[in-house]
Amino acid sequence: SPRKQSMMRLATLLVLTAACISAQEVPTSAAEPSTTPSVSSERLDHCATLGFDADALDCRLCDDLSTFLTPRASKKKLKQKSVDKVTKECQECCSDFSKVLEAEGRRYPKVALAVDRRRLKRYPKVANFVDHQAENIKRLEVQETNPRLPMLQFFDEEGEKIEEIRYEQKLFSLFIFF
Repeated sequence: SPRKQSMMRLATLLVLTAACISAQEVPTSAAEPSTTPSVSSERLDHCATLGFDADALDCRLCDDLSTFLTPRASKKKLKQKSVDKVTKECQECCSDFSKVLEAEGRRYPKVALAVDRRRLKRYPKVANFVDHQAENIKRLEVQETNPRLPMLQFFDEEGEKIEEIRYEQKLFSLFIFF
């Protein structure tokens, strides 16, 4: 039907757009060969090549992707194998944010919001928070670093990092307004 075709075109367009954005966001230093590449940067590069942003991909979205693609592929075995492959690749590149949601009720003595001012314009809500509200939260320190995405870092009483959350708007809003 025309509606299904339109939905499929939209899904394809979204995947291609995400792949293009991911490819543009790869740091220039990642293109230079390194004598001892870290597993983490290799994973990020591999995932970016596949069209996934490993820093921001929630595993629940992989389940949604599988659910969306499966009915369309059920008629042909070959298509189902492709769906399974894409779902597996998605699962290898995602982060499990559900444990973050479980921690919603926790309180931490110190929280750092790590941001890159040059990239902050991509996240207007975070930029507004940093400019107008962050200084009013005693336990929060804004650190200008060079992460690909804004990050919340949670520390215990001894200053040890307990947890780190990469930017996802819904999850950030749970934590950013303490």
